[in-house]
Amino acid sequence: MLSIETPDTPGSRSSNEEQVYDALRNSTRSMSAYEILGALRDTNIRAAVQVYRALERLIAKNRVHRIESLNAFVVCRCEAHSTPAGFYICDACGSTCEFDPGPALGALHPADRGFEIQQASIELRGLCTRCASTGARSP
Repeated sequence: MLSIETPDTPGSRSSNEEQVYDALRNSTRSMSAYEILGALRDTNIRAAVQVYRALERLIAKNRVHRIESLNAFVVCRCEAHSTPAGFYICDACGSTCEFDPGPALGALHPADRGFEIQQASIELRGLCTRCASTGARSP
């Protein structure tokens, strides 16, 4: 299964990583790299390549996740992962909620079929409770 490749200890993040991480942590929803760049316009980060490099390092440290279907990023809300993260994604407001898909992945029994999972993207789309209660619809 997946493992954390690079430890994330206090002081192990670069200035750019800290700024990107803080922008994501302070956001109420997932953000694209260009949205992160826009949020950091008053900092020393001036180019998308700086954001992408910081995101790559934060993902390797398991501090940030990429939501494939949105081409966006969120801060990891779990302490540790032995499996990839899963996400509920609201199609009306764009909110995301991280969950542990470990039991679901285990139920697939990949080893019984001679298969080792190295990467997975588990994203469930629908409406969050708030949007569903207000009668919001997916676009």
